[in-house]
Amino acid sequence: MKKIFLTFSVIIFLLSCNSNKPETKKEVTENKNQEYNKILNSDGIEFKISSENKDNKNIVSISTKGLSEMEYNETFDIENYEIKNFEVADLDSDGSPELFVYAQSRDKEKYTKVLIFSVNNKKSMSEAFFAEDNKSQSQNKFFVEGKHLCEVSSSNQQKVCYKLVNGE
Repeated sequence: MKKIFLTFSVIIFLLSCNSNKPETKKEVTENKNQEYNKILNSDGIEFKISSENKDNKNIVSISTKGLSEMEYNETFDIENYEIKNFEVADLDSDGSPELFVYAQSRDKEKYTKVLIFSVNNKKSMSEAFFAEDNKSQSQNKFFVEGKHLCEVSSSNQQKVCYKLVNGE
C-alpha cells in the first residue's frame, strides 16, 4: 500500500512540474531582410518579436495577442543592435508577465541592451524603465533567474540581480 501511495505521489509531482511550463517558443518563417522572427506564448498571451533591416536601420516590431483591452503593436529602431533572445517571466508576482528583449551591438565590443515591457493586469502592455548606465551597456550577460533580472559582468564574472518593483 505504501509503494502504491509513494508511486502515485511521485507521478502527481512529476505531472505538476511539467504543467509549470507556461511559455512556448516557435520559430516563424523568415524573409531575406528579416534577422529575427519568433513567437512566445505565456499566460494566455502571445508575444511576437521580429526585426529586419530597412534603409540601413534595424527595425524591431513587438506585438501581442490575448490582452483584454488593448493589444501592443510598436516598432523601434535599435540602430546598431540586433535581437539575440527574449524571455517572459512574472518578476513582480502581480499575475501578469514581463517581456525582456536582449539586443547585442554589431560592433566588436558586443554591448548588450535590454528592452523591458510590463503587461498591465493582462489588459495592455507598456515599456518599463530600466536604469542603465554606461557600465551596464557592456559585454555583460543578462538573464531572468527566478524573480530577478540578473546581469553577469564580463570582466569579473560578478552577478548583480535586479528586482522589479510595481510602479517603476
